[in-house]
Amino acid sequence: MEENYASDELNSSDPDALDSEKAPKFDKFRMEELNANYKFKVGLEFASLEEFKLAITDWAVMNQRQNKFVKNDKVRVRVVCKGNCNFLALVSKVGNKETYRMKKYVGPHKCPRTLNNTTANSKWISKIVAKRLATTDNVK
Repeated sequence: MEENYASDELNSSDPDALDSEKAPKFDKFRMEELNANYKFKVGLEFASLEEFKLAITDWAVMNQRQNKFVKNDKVRVRVVCKGNCNFLALVSKVGNKETYRMKKYVGPHKCPRTLNNTTANSKWISKIVAKRLATTDNVK
């Protein structure tokens, strides 16, 4: 047997190196980062469709835009602009995972802002107001 055996000649890979190569390919959406200047992009991942619907509604109200949910079922949601400015966002389920990814995004809105925003419906208002009232100390 040869005493100067070198294991590098076998091209064996280090198992720890494989872990570092498995970096996430897609960005995760975080509700804390949502503001009026937030940029949605293709490949953005959401934990649920409810999270996406709440995020796109919050963003639309902050920017005084009106959106309409065209497709809205258990595996996909498609949002378009009510003002017909070609804004489109499509989020659907990723394979057998419990992750939802933005597959298509055409933006930003090119329509004028509106003050009479029907996107802020009673369900959305109740969520926002309930959060603010729960964190306020002076309200009984």
